[in-house]
Amino acid sequence: MRGNILLYNLNALLQDGLNSLFKSQNEFSLKIIRSSVEFELINSETILNSKVILFQTIELNESLRQAIIYFKTINPQIKVIALGQNYQKELLNSFNYSDVFLDAKVNFKTLLKAIQIALSDGFFIDPKATKDYINLLKSSEDRIINALTKREIEVLKLLCNDKTSKEIGSELKISSRTVENHRKNLLKKTNSRGTAKLLIYAIKNDLFKID
Repeated sequence: MRGNILLYNLNALLQDGLNSLFKSQNEFSLKIIRSSVEFELINSETILNSKVILFQTIELNESLRQAIIYFKTINPQIKVIALGQNYQKELLNSFNYSDVFLDAKVNFKTLLKAIQIALSDGFFIDPKATKDYINLLKSSEDRIINALTKREIEVLKLLCNDKTSKEIGSELKISSRTVENHRKNLLKKTNSRGTAKLLIYAIKNDLFKID
């Protein structure tokens, strides 16, 4: 599963550390975007050949939001991992643009696990997440009133439990392509650009609980 990982909007220390760690892996190659100038020069082929983009949420401004939307528009399959330092201050501003939210101090083993789960279309919750974190998400806004079908709810619950499309299809006796269609409908109905928002939808509507 070799493919590019894009590093974007990371501070120099974090960028250099990740660059060094990923060099020890044969699974991925890195493409570092160091500035807005480099972002403007990146070609669509590089984005299409990329599997993951890591970005830092310290300054989640409009230009960064537009950059993430641009990446997703060119390559809807790319997984977006946000690296932050404070759930309360940063998560609620980034979950609609990301598939996974991790503490910027996350250890490399956990980061790799998060990447692998994201690539299989599953959810990953930072081990530092607590019930207080879940309560923060639940209290951030009222319950979302988007009508989901019974099958969509079944798919969503299985997605929340780290099931891949193939595993969900096998359990529900439907094809992987049908699962993917349900997932696309879920993203559309919840107005989500990333799977993290689906997880939050499930939490807010009591479809997924963390013990």
